[in-house]
Amino acid sequence: MFSIIFAMCYVNFECKNVSDVMAFMTILLVTVLGCGSFAMQASIPIAEEEKSVFVREQQSTMYSPLLYCITQLVVEIPFVIMSTFAGTVPFFFMVGLHDNYDTSEYPISAKFGYFWIFVFLIILFNVSFGQCLVAWTSNASTAQCKYF
Repeated sequence: MFSIIFAMCYVNFECKNVSDVMAFMTILLVTVLGCGSFAMQASIPIAEEEKSVFVREQQSTMYSPLLYCITQLVVEIPFVIMSTFAGTVPFFFMVGLHDNYDTSEYPISAKFGYFWIFVFLIILFNVSFGQCLVAWTSNASTAQCKYF
């Protein structure tokens, strides 16, 4: 939703001079980091609920901490894939990223693939960082304050 709101502001934006390019790059950065920040803030309460399960399993030596961390990351991947596609597809085509360069050198699918992978990795990093903040702090409100 966040990316669609920003995409409406820059529908088929044309870069004519240096300030237009800077504005375009800024909107890309703000959109990607904003979506990542929202994903991180959404993952913090969920990770806090799972923290008591982790402590119980850690005390009973049921799972190792590394295995638990990898499992949390693998579980988040399908949700991040869906949310990234839901935000990236409208943003990419509404803003006109497919028309900015010569399409004979890079096909639209390659441009979209690179953009999607970049956004996917940024959001996955932010979700993992939110889970790490919960692990490092005592509760979710402290974890959310540590980020900002």
